[in-house]
Amino acid sequence: VDLPFGLLPRHTMACTGAPTSDAGADGRGASDEAALADLREFVDRQMAALKASLDSSLNAFDVRLARLERTVAAAGGSSVGDLVRIEGLDNVAHLHLNGKKAKLRSWEGPGGRWLVQVLQTGHMKSLKVENFKSVGGAS
Repeated sequence: VDLPFGLLPRHTMACTGAPTSDAGADGRGASDEAALADLREFVDRQMAALKASLDSSLNAFDVRLARLERTVAAAGGSSVGDLVRIEGLDNVAHLHLNGKKAKLRSWEGPGGRWLVQVLQTGHMKSLKVENFKSVGGAS
């Protein structure tokens, strides 16, 4: 943090080490006390700004963490590489996939679907969590 020039501490001792004429018993003068008060005020303002920034960052982190937790929950506890058995597809064009094993390749997030690779054919298919069941393990 850059300090404003006027807030830099002023020395009240001459080069010889003797107190200047406006210095008190402790070697500090009235102008130094004012400068010290200004410096303390400046530091307090900077600390308050830093705290506000940190609080904002922590709140944003909490929001992202909650979103990630919801995404993981929506993924059905599955993870990339898990082996699954496709089931529950009722579209005539996809009935042939029921009972086939597949490997989870990636979570598609907002749509609540997994991209799976059918092991028998190598074809990729996007499936809802309710359209597959874990068969255990990853390969």
